[in-house]
Amino acid sequence: MGERNSVASSRGGVPSSETANPAARPTLPSLLIDAIPAILVAVLLALPSLRLGYFWDDFTFLTRVQSDPIGALGHFPGSLFYRPISQGLYFWPLVFLGESGPVVANLLNVSLLAAAICLLVTLSTRLGGTNAGLIAGLAYACLAPISGLVGWASGAQDLLAIVFTLAALHLRDSGRNLAAAAAAVIGLLCKETAVLVIPVLILWDAIVGNRSARVGFYGLCYGGLALAWAASHPGIRELVSKAFVGEPYAHVGFKNVALFEHQTTRYLLTLVNVPITGAETPWPMERTGYGVAALALALGSLWLRSSVTRPPTTLMKGPPLSLHRVALLADLIVIPGILLQALLLNRWAAYFVCLPAVGTSLLIGVLFARVPLALASLGVIICMGLGIWCHGIGVSGGGILTERSFAEASRAIRDVERGFRKLRPTLPRGSQVLASVAASGPLGIHQTIHDGQALRIWYGDPTIRTLRPERRLAGPPAEFLFRITSSREVVEIDPDRGTYRSSGGNPSP
Repeated sequence: MGERNSVASSRGGVPSSETANPAARPTLPSLLIDAIPAILVAVLLALPSLRLGYFWDDFTFLTRVQSDPIGALGHFPGSLFYRPISQGLYFWPLVFLGESGPVVANLLNVSLLAAAICLLVTLSTRLGGTNAGLIAGLAYACLAPISGLVGWASGAQDLLAIVFTLAALHLRDSGRNLAAAAAAVIGLLCKETAVLVIPVLILWDAIVGNRSARVGFYGLCYGGLALAWAASHPGIRELVSKAFVGEPYAHVGFKNVALFEHQTTRYLLTLVNVPITGAETPWPMERTGYGVAALALALGSLWLRSSVTRPPTTLMKGPPLSLHRVALLADLIVIPGILLQALLLNRWAAYFVCLPAVGTSLLIGVLFARVPLALASLGVIICMGLGIWCHGIGVSGGGILTERSFAEASRAIRDVERGFRKLRPTLPRGSQVLASVAASGPLGIHQTIHDGQALRIWYGDPTIRTLRPERRLAGPPAEFLFRITSSREVVEIDPDRGTYRSSGGNPSP
């Protein structure tokens, strides 16, 4: 796997001036300059999401690390996932930062998104030319679900997988196969869906037209690596033992053909920024200003690029790939990514398309780099307009997860935290908190309080135990009884005196 393919044999066998002149190889500043417009567009569009705090799974991962930093790198009993990097290492610094943690998580995720866009832009440039890289980066920056990943700490699972998937493709294209394999493995340890890169790594030489393609050899190497990972993965072994059929109400496992078709349709629409709720989707007025600024920056960068003459060999290794080869590459990324998630994940989430969207962005970049500037600009306007419109999607119930779901869940758990802190600014070490939680649906307050043990993070104390009242344990050093109402008020109850006090006004049931 360590063999380096010669650039002279790649993409038609014509040596590029980059090969002949090492000084022409891209430098870090030149790579960043190509990616900066798309990165800035992505950050502008994500700014409204940077107000989110911790919610949902964030607390589960934080409390695991807080209780046992080393143990958090192992497999968690009962989980079908094994992600020691994104669910363990990523949360190590956050758990010690207290109230600053969500802000740092946002900054980390912005950095990961910037790295992903930089890798995408430079890969697209190497395959299709400078304009292809810029347009691919802008297309990816406009993808609606991306901003939700930036605002949600647990979105790092997808962002890390995307970064290392793109890194693996870069390294494979450079002939650094051992490094590409290492990047692929790291991606798999961030999120299982990174497995979609394995077929692309195997077929890379054939896709880009290398004359020395050794598909069988790389199939054994990369395929063997994927099989070894799957065989050692506890969750995959469990799914295989159940023939990939999920238990009733389980999140993972095949359900039925009708659900698969429905999920697939929604993913394909989301992949091209078409709102799944159709024409009745409201326009998110609060994002209009950000969208106008991002659009001006995107169009300005396109027009500036068209007016600047740049040697095509600065970033490219050879002639641009033909459109049908780029389409094949995009298909190998998009189709497995969509089908895998539609088959095995029963809850639909918009952000699941962010990894497959690498393929569509590559294709859009190469395609629109070959059309007149006015048409490419129109494409960017449509793509960004649809992407902003998608932020207005809202569906009642917990059947689908969108960025609006994230914002509502974040606000809800912040209200509960404020209620606890108002009633009890501190809690003694070893406290047992008995909490009865009113039904909150997709807001997930019950899960956050009990499964995520959120009070341990709020009070910075891993010895606090939160239980349902019916599971009370005898003999704690200190004990408290709370009710979280449907209006998210926190009520502390003193059963001995028959009194209560509320974080709000008159508490509702």
